[in-house]
Amino acid sequence: MIIQIVFQFIPQIFALFAIRKYRKEIQRPYGMWLYPAPAIVALVGWIYVAATPDQRQYLGTAVILLLVGIGAFFLRARAVKSWPLGQAHDRSTPIA
Repeated sequence: MIIQIVFQFIPQIFALFAIRKYRKEIQRPYGMWLYPAPAIVALVGWIYVAATPDQRQYLGTAVILLLVGIGAFFLRARAVKSWPLGQAHDRSTPIA
């Protein structure tokens, strides 16, 4: 479960914040009532679950795997000269 928390649940919450901050022009087919309170509550909840003694013993492995994955992403991005190490894509058109 810790792998899923570190790789999926917590990054999705940060992605939500990033999309709302940097991609204001795109259409969102849904709304979040009381934004950002539900996302912050979810983030605190997942961090609490990750910090429980049963999950904490595997947290180091999950973080190492996450860092290896991020490193692999940047190595590939550098090899193919894509974002964030190459030309930025045109963000003027919204994604449907």
